[in-house]
Amino acid sequence: MIAEFFSEPDDPYRVEEVRYKLRAAVIEADRIGVRKAAVRHSEDYAREDADVSGKALNALADLVQDPTFLPALLKAGPVVQRENSMYGQRLWSLFEVLNNVTLLQQVHLSEARKIKKTERTNPGEIYLQGLYGSLVMFWHELTGQWPSKTRKITTTTTRSARSHFWDFADAACADLRITAPAEHFIRRAISEGVKLPSK
Repeated sequence: MIAEFFSEPDDPYRVEEVRYKLRAAVIEADRIGVRKAAVRHSEDYAREDADVSGKALNALADLVQDPTFLPALLKAGPVVQRENSMYGQRLWSLFEVLNNVTLLQQVHLSEARKIKKTERTNPGEIYLQGLYGSLVMFWHELTGQWPSKTRKITTTTTRSARSHFWDFADAACADLRITAPAEHFIRRAISEGVKLPSK
């Protein structure tokens, strides 16, 4: 129905072309939503990961600061090398890393300070923001108009592209099997889009 709205009824090729564009926009919006959710998810866990890795480096630093530990490790080299030369090489690599734990600890601490502590967010909400934001921008590029912020009860008699956006959004949700309410995400995306400077 939406593809027909943008096409001449007697031009099946044009209808198919528009239908393809609409479908591609839904797929791209889904990708954008997934990508935004993944980025935010990694940001949410960055502080937690920094805390855990910091504890591990602190524990290693405590170990290697014992003046007998690293020399004892070196003495183990010839013993394990008799069994397999590769074991001796691995032990030497371990010694090299442990010998630099203090440096690694300082680098880690410096980088961990740069990580902002953020409140955990629902990745589903971030996904929906990305999805609907992308659909709203696509509609604006397609029609030159921002969608209507209010859903019309019926769009079968209107020639307003602004109102038909809601049919497009409903079809996109059905296509992606999304049942979450969309209105507030769409209204926010429209409000943010309207504020953008015109090109």
